[in-house]
Amino acid sequence: MTKKRVLPKLSFNLLMLIIPAILIAITAMSVTTFNYSRNLILHSVDERMTLQLSSTSSNEIAIAIENIAGGATSQAIDTQHATESVEYISGIVEDNFMILTELVDSTDVMEATKDEGFQVLKELIDLIELTTFINGQVNEAIEHTYEAARAGEAGKGFAVVAQQIKKLAEQSKGFNEVIKQVIKELKDTSTNSVEVMTETKNMLTQQGEIVENTRSKFENIATAIEKNKQVVGKLQESSNEIKVKNEDLVGVVQNLSAIAEENATAD
Repeated sequence: MTKKRVLPKLSFNLLMLIIPAILIAITAMSVTTFNYSRNLILHSVDERMTLQLSSTSSNEIAIAIENIAGGATSQAIDTQHATESVEYISGIVEDNFMILTELVDSTDVMEATKDEGFQVLKELIDLIELTTFINGQVNEAIEHTYEAARAGEAGKGFAVVAQQIKKLAEQSKGFNEVIKQVIKELKDTSTNSVEVMTETKNMLTQQGEIVENTRSKFENIATAIEKNKQVVGKLQESSNEIKVKNEDLVGVVQNLSAIAEENATAD
């Protein structure tokens, strides 16, 4: 009887010693499990926030790249319009330059013709002056002959003829004076025309220099626009490359987000 009572008492005491140890072990395991779960949750939250920030940043980068690409496209269009305008104006300047060149050439021809005309007029005036001089000498001779013929009765018939010749000589002299005056007016008019042509030629020369300078400036503008087009083209290529890389980055972020969600769901 005594032995049977001792065994239950020992078992009970042993059990009382084991239970606290079990409770401590369970508590420790619970704390460990809690800490692990908390860290896992925090890690999951951090991962989601990181992925969300990455996704947001990626979207912002994509929007920025779209804006850059749009700006580059708009700049390319504006550059094309500017190029077309410059080419149109350059064509007008070139046409004006050709017209001015033709006018200068025409003025040169007129000036050369003027010199020939002056020579002809000079020769004609010299000829008329010689004729007038000869007529004067003839008139003087006829006058002396006429006076001498009047002195005698036999010279009356010759005097009548001489008088008629004198009248013709006077008429010829008057006609020569008229022609000489007309030629003088033509010469004066030609001189004025030459002065006008000379002034016109000088103006055309100055205008040609201005047009040449204008054409040179437009050529420089066209060169600058061409360089700008090349820069815009390179910018578009870079924008397209960045856009492709950004799409790849967005795809990676989306895959990471999907994996994180699967891990969170599995946990």
